[in-house]
Amino acid sequence: QTFWFRAFRFIRVECDPETELCALSAAPCHYPLSRDGAFRCSDENYNRMYEISVHTLLCCLHEIFVDCPYYEQQQYVMDGAIEASVLMRLSNDLRPVRKLIDEIAASQRPNGLLCANYPATYHQIIPGFSFFWIFLLEDYYERTGDGDMVRKHLATVDKILSYFDEEIRRKTLIGHSPYWDYADWVDGWTRGVPPTERDDAITLYNLYYISGLRTAARLCEKAGRPTLAAEYTARAEEHETAVTFRCLDMKKRLFRDGEKADTFSAHTAVWGILADVLS
Repeated sequence: QTFWFRAFRFIRVECDPETELCALSAAPCHYPLSRDGAFRCSDENYNRMYEISVHTLLCCLHEIFVDCPYYEQQQYVMDGAIEASVLMRLSNDLRPVRKLIDEIAASQRPNGLLCANYPATYHQIIPGFSFFWIFLLEDYYERTGDGDMVRKHLATVDKILSYFDEEIRRKTLIGHSPYWDYADWVDGWTRGVPPTERDDAITLYNLYYISGLRTAARLCEKAGRPTLAAEYTARAEEHETAVTFRCLDMKKRLFRDGEKADTFSAHTAVWGILADVLS
């Protein structure tokens, strides 16, 4: 037996011809999640996808959500937000989701950014991941109507947005930071960072920011903070004007990856829509 759980797809056993293999077994090891939701349709491909997705979630759910069940086994914000979203459609046991929200909030650094992975013995900062914690908070509220949880974390939300607001006051647009400006593992993107020069903006992060402000405004409305909601909405509209003027290619009607960049990506195009900047 191993000292720690190990996920796998296949097990290879090597032995000499004289060895008789009597038994080989594997025990499931995951959080005891109740399956209160279900999915079934006429297309068996989707039914198989659903079962695989549930199995993947359980492999990644222990005392924390983990980004992958074999390698790092760490609780990352963006990975956890996606897993929590799946869990909330599957189960009425939302304790792991509340625990995730609280633990990541507890990782907040003095400058306002959240740690990308927490709990951990070291601090890894991916600035864009902080927005996905805000998106998760709204996702949780939409599922539960838990206004107390939202009010509890509004100060965390405001401090995250204040970090990026300070960046904008200094640079007009959000650009490269001293941290890891990761977005996704894309071919041609070094370490997952959008391909813009160090002195250029990252359009994707600016679109994250607009979406984060609009999400925060909705949360404030639900928490009875209309003045702060109006402030966030005004900041989102102001920044939308700046990003559109500086980063939108008017001929292609697509956002460039940066203000000075001549590259385009599906990520930036999609977030132009998700941020309600483009239709």
